[in-house]
Amino acid sequence: MKTTILRVVLFCTALSGFCRLEAQVDTGEDIFSSESYLNSIEDMAENLEADDEVDFAQLTDVLLDLAKKPLDINTATREQLLLLPGMNDLIINKLFAYKERFGALVSIYELQAVPGLTVDQIRPWLPFIVVKKIGEKDISPGTLHSSGPGFQTVIHNLSYELTQRTGFLLEKQNGFLSGINGEKPVYQGSPARIYTRFRARYGRNFSLALTTEKDPGEKLRWLPQYRFYGMDFISGHAAISGYGKLKSLVIGDYHLSLGQGLVLSQGMGFGKGSTVVGNVKLPGKGILPSSSANETQLLRGSAATFAWNQWYFTGFYSRISLDATVVSSDSVSGLMVSSIRTGGLHRTDAELNSRKVLKETLGGCRLEYRIRGLRTGFTVLHQQFNGILSKTPNSYNRFDFTGDHNLLISGDADFVFRNFNFFGEWARSSSGGMAGVAGLMGSLASSVDISLVFRHFDKDFHSDKGYAFAERPTAIQNETGAYLGLQILPASRWTLNFYFDQFYFPYNRFQADYFSHGWEFLSHLQYKPSRNTFVYVRFRSENKQQNAGEYPPGQQVRFLVPVSKTQLRVHFQTKINRDIIYRTRLEMSWFAEADSPARQGLLLYQDISWKIGYNWKISGRYAIFDTEGYDTRVYAYENDVPGFSSIPPYYQTGSRFYLIADWRPQKRIDLGIRVARTRLWQISGIGSGNDAIGGPQKTEVKIQIRLKM
Repeated sequence: MKTTILRVVLFCTALSGFCRLEAQVDTGEDIFSSESYLNSIEDMAENLEADDEVDFAQLTDVLLDLAKKPLDINTATREQLLLLPGMNDLIINKLFAYKERFGALVSIYELQAVPGLTVDQIRPWLPFIVVKKIGEKDISPGTLHSSGPGFQTVIHNLSYELTQRTGFLLEKQNGFLSGINGEKPVYQGSPARIYTRFRARYGRNFSLALTTEKDPGEKLRWLPQYRFYGMDFISGHAAISGYGKLKSLVIGDYHLSLGQGLVLSQGMGFGKGSTVVGNVKLPGKGILPSSSANETQLLRGSAATFAWNQWYFTGFYSRISLDATVVSSDSVSGLMVSSIRTGGLHRTDAELNSRKVLKETLGGCRLEYRIRGLRTGFTVLHQQFNGILSKTPNSYNRFDFTGDHNLLISGDADFVFRNFNFFGEWARSSSGGMAGVAGLMGSLASSVDISLVFRHFDKDFHSDKGYAFAERPTAIQNETGAYLGLQILPASRWTLNFYFDQFYFPYNRFQADYFSHGWEFLSHLQYKPSRNTFVYVRFRSENKQQNAGEYPPGQQVRFLVPVSKTQLRVHFQTKINRDIIYRTRLEMSWFAEADSPARQGLLLYQDISWKIGYNWKISGRYAIFDTEGYDTRVYAYENDVPGFSSIPPYYQTGSRFYLIADWRPQKRIDLGIRVARTRLWQISGIGSGNDAIGGPQKTEVKIQIRLKM
């Protein structure tokens, strides 16, 4: 009786906040208006120091899938809940404890009654979750490993989706121009980027997909003897999940995210940024089928996870051909390559000569034990090449991987105790190099959350499939660091986030010929006067050491000098009414080397998004930027056609605008077109080499159609 009364009180309290919580999001595309998601994507692009458009399809595809088939919060598993933006194990434990005490939720608004959950935490989940009526279950309840839907149910309820996307530049790049003496263009194919994806699925239990893509400059060929099958890149998978003890099975292309990413994490993850607590831990999503056009971050073969009570066993196998720069290939010494190429471009003779010349065979397994509040696992991975990787030696790659095989073993643990989540992973490669990550996140008080992460990677640790929380997340080598993050709610409607990260590089690295060190600080203050309006100010400063650019007369020995990059951002967003969203941002950056004067950069943009009735949505941006060199570049997320993300760096001096129109003529047809133009004010050309344009402007066009059946 007391429990029932308490539940009524909690539920009534939750309903009193009804006006503060939005129940519905009109379209799946609106999921990308979340400030936490946009900030995390921008931070990731900056941490990776991407030079061009970054393919985050593996992240955005997951969110779009959830928007189309929302999770039932009452039946979703821990792994499914971790796909939600901002979700972590602490929140999941609170939710499960609430449901154990009071039973299934009766409304989405009851989430506000879960102790420790706030409206700001819940709101980003709204496009992806539902609460079904009691008794409406996709799978049978009450068991640890529930049985999935029958074959007939899946076949008769399959949904189909076909996406066709084409993009091109209006201006001609040098690679597409004929030579003065009539030589053929360097790029052998057309300037168009062509993307096609067909997918059939039933909820989260079954997925069948085929994805093809041709990059600009690549030629359409049908030469099976040389592994050309029309489009340059072809990817596909068949996947099932949630069938009793068979938790997941994928045949084809897939991603693996295990532990804290020291051994395997192709899907990538977020890192240092304004989300100072939730993003420090990789969620360990396990097996994810791949349907993106990312040609390098995938495995090709099969993977499966089986369960016996609290024990989970994952086995995986992959064999894929990689692009590589060949040094020699003969019957005596065999194949020898100097580097693995990750661009995925095959436009010129040189790029075609490196196409799929190196075969990688990868296999391994993972054994994991799960019980409430505790997950611990052990992972083994063996990697074999059909050639020898031997880099050209220089001052910083002496301890990089060489040879034709690598063996990685790791152990990881994840433990929730009261208000704290402890996690870590320790790994060893066949070279003898070790790597470790250990951290915690939790609540010191109702208004103070904390995160701590310590990491150490030996200079001879080798893991090219990993992605870890670090200063260099994709280079898990030669780094030691400690990170502290705090989130404070000083008053109603105010949030203060900040972190401090100290890192060391015990051996030479790129652009630093000696031991070096550095630190990074971020402060993010946000004010949210209403549900639809917020403003934040963010300050970020990174300080490290690198080789001096110039030396005094007679100086023969290299030495390090301090360099710093500082950024200040002011961002404002408001929803003018139900259909119009307005954003504006001012961001400044400064880059200083030793005692030289600081170089400056500036970006100012205005965004507007207008939903016109049910069938139309128009969004656009106008930006001006002025940066003194590439070191002061500024990253900013750009809206794009649905399912695609653009986070280009703004640099040099000029302006940029884009306009996007999304039209839904029928319920099952979506049309989108995007036009974007960059114009430089002080330079007569854009780009360099074969990608250069002999004029001050660059105009991009994308057209997409999606058919749903």
